[in-house]
Amino acid sequence: MRLSISAVSAGLLACTAPAGLFAQTTTPPDPAGAQASGAAASDDIVVTARRTAEKLQDVPVAVTALTGAAIENRSMRTLTDIQALTPSLNFTSTNAQGSKAAVSLRGQRQPSTGIGVDPSVGVYVNEMYMARAAIDTSLYDLESIQVLKGPQGTLFGRNTTGGAILVSTKKPGDYFGGFLRAQLEDPYAYTVEGAINVPLGEDNGLRVAGTRQYRRGYTRIVNLGMRSDNRDRYGGRATLSLKSGALKTMFVGDYYRWHENGTSVFPLTRVLGVNGNGTTAPIYAALDAALAAQNAAGYTGDRRSTSTIRPFSEGRIYSALNVTTYDLTDTIVLKNIIGYSATRAADIVDYDGTSVPLLLTNVTSSQHQFSEEAQAQGKSFGGALDWIVGGYYFRESGWDDGLSSTFVDPAVSLVRQNNHFEAVNSARSAFAHASYLLPIDLPVHVFGGARIGRDTRRMSFQTKAISATGAITCSVAGAPATLGVPGGVCALPVSKTFSSTTWDVGIDAKPFRDLLLYGSIARGYRTGGFNGRATSVFTQIPFDPETILNYEAGIKFSGFVGDVRTTLNLAAYHSLYNDIQQNIIFPNPTGVGISSGVINAAKGRINGLEVELSIRPIQSLTLSGFYSLTDAKYTRFEQLGVDISDNDFAGVPRDTGGAAVMWDAIDNDDLGKLQFNLSFRFSDGYQLDPINVAGSYIKSYSIWNTSVRLERAFGTPATLEIYAKNLFDKTYGTGGFSTASLGFASRTLGDPRVVGLGVRLPFGGE
Repeated sequence: MRLSISAVSAGLLACTAPAGLFAQTTTPPDPAGAQASGAAASDDIVVTARRTAEKLQDVPVAVTALTGAAIENRSMRTLTDIQALTPSLNFTSTNAQGSKAAVSLRGQRQPSTGIGVDPSVGVYVNEMYMARAAIDTSLYDLESIQVLKGPQGTLFGRNTTGGAILVSTKKPGDYFGGFLRAQLEDPYAYTVEGAINVPLGEDNGLRVAGTRQYRRGYTRIVNLGMRSDNRDRYGGRATLSLKSGALKTMFVGDYYRWHENGTSVFPLTRVLGVNGNGTTAPIYAALDAALAAQNAAGYTGDRRSTSTIRPFSEGRIYSALNVTTYDLTDTIVLKNIIGYSATRAADIVDYDGTSVPLLLTNVTSSQHQFSEEAQAQGKSFGGALDWIVGGYYFRESGWDDGLSSTFVDPAVSLVRQNNHFEAVNSARSAFAHASYLLPIDLPVHVFGGARIGRDTRRMSFQTKAISATGAITCSVAGAPATLGVPGGVCALPVSKTFSSTTWDVGIDAKPFRDLLLYGSIARGYRTGGFNGRATSVFTQIPFDPETILNYEAGIKFSGFVGDVRTTLNLAAYHSLYNDIQQNIIFPNPTGVGISSGVINAAKGRINGLEVELSIRPIQSLTLSGFYSLTDAKYTRFEQLGVDISDNDFAGVPRDTGGAAVMWDAIDNDDLGKLQFNLSFRFSDGYQLDPINVAGSYIKSYSIWNTSVRLERAFGTPATLEIYAKNLFDKTYGTGGFSTASLGFASRTLGDPRVVGLGVRLPFGGE
């Protein structure tokens, strides 16, 4: 199946890119009439950035919204794909774990996915907060994805200092129908998706959808005779929607599973000066030899790697959700969102990407969460005041069990560390938000709100050391070390409660029907926590919450410039970032040795600019693009007594952007609609480690994509497509791992060139 790049280029003239980002770019009516009336496009995207349905261009919030059709048209298979269309958003792989990624939005990022630390970007699925979302799972049968940028703590709760990602799955309709979609790719992979919609009377319905995704694996682990970067995933979802008078209720059950070999790991650099002692020096000598051999053989370019152990990634997620609304009056709606989710995952990772046993881990984790949210929202004073009030409860419990081996091969030695911890997290909050239309001739709203919350974290440290003889000892300072007796334990319970108040105030105005201007100030908060793998007294100390104060101004325009349909969204912001949670190395207070963990290490400031533009110069041609600047700097950051405030934020590229061309070349009943797409995305380079280890750096890159689609193919309902991702087969990094103390850094790679064929067959009323 291998296709040459020349054949692909000749057959494909365009790509899947940010054009669908701006769904307002519809075919304009008569230009003169449109200019006179200021009429908006008929297919304006509706978003829920303020917990109620509003047109995207009327919301005074920086939002990138993608419809389900736009996601499907671009062959997006995972949530990480949306960074190709979203300013300020960047996903980096987390410790080579197959389904996990660290989300960076407007310079805020938390690479740890353990239950002791919360992310700075909240992920919501059908309005339910997912504390430990498996980011790189498959996208299928979606209604929309919305990326809300900036602090969202008032309406979307704690831990949204960077923003929130809202995923909405497709709801049942009042028709019988569905679809089947299949894709075949080279290198070998396939995807099969489908859904069926069954009406159950007026305003009632059932929708069942499923997906199966497989790929052989892009990287060969030569010394083990296996492949990594493979995929073996499947999932199913059932949605039941019922209505009786003023009462509407929706039940969603979701299941997803993956069983893979994990993400490939390639050595990136050796930290000079780290050569070990008498015991470990031979290992570093072997590492240097292995790096030299792999570089000489061109392993990275050839997608070959080595590993000490067989990597592995497995997990499953299941959830149940109910959303119920009741129209109390013509202007007041009551809403309740209740949900449960459980996640189980296991990963085996060789962090250095060589056959030398530097750092190996085997981590298993389990998490259960329950949440309940009650809302009342409505309009008052003749519709001039829009308001929402509510309360929220959340409880999460789980455990994390990790076996780590440093400088020893676990196949031949018992020496290792068993890092085990258990945790229970709970949160309670109440919130209110309102927007008031001022009684003046110009449409001007003032808005604001606040949330008061309380977070409680409980953890039990249970780390143990396993010696070469197999003896087990307790490694937790202060724990009852009674492992040598029957029923002996090694557990130290700790707890901490944090209180928070988040708020936002702002103003928006429409001097013209097609133009929205807004300004806002918002305070965000991310709760504190514990280092789950802490051993010493001082690493067991909880880290405090971090806060951010964000000043923002924006412009949204959707109308005609001359005869050209144009959509422009622009946002500029200045953020003051306090008590930044960082995973760093620091000295023990006793003066003996050093340790690592999450602490409140720094202050910083972030200046940013985001631009999204789409124009349609003629009916059949759409040009679009985006750009974001994230200028993030520490204003205070010390490491081992040394001022390193000049360091770059880890995992945060300064400049990102992209552009796209979409051309509807032919549209008739005999052939169908033939569409060509071409796009590219670029990303600046970024540091892997907040300490900015020399050589621990992901270089800048640009990626081109292209596709040809034929909708209503030859008079049938089918859609045919051929596409190529990473058209020029660029080798680029997507994240990695860095540790100065062990003297190495490694990286993970993005997908190579992928060429695919696809068909979508709708039936019934779909």
